[in-house]
Amino acid sequence: MERCRTLREYSEFVARIRKYADEETAIEKAVDRAVTECIAEGILANFLRSQRAEVVAVSIFE
Repeated sequence: MERCRTLREYSEFVARIRKYADEETAIEKAVDRAVTECIAEGILANFLRSQRAEVVAVSIFE
């Protein structure tokens, strides 16, 4: 992961979803929170902005 920025950022995104899912009552809120924060912090920002709806839908069902 040290050599691949995209993989490192994806790993951070997934870790946030897992963390927030433990804290939140609904997975939808956890995913939305992770997406919003990652965009704000520049983590997969371009991809998440352009594919937000699909990312949220896939993340909820995975």
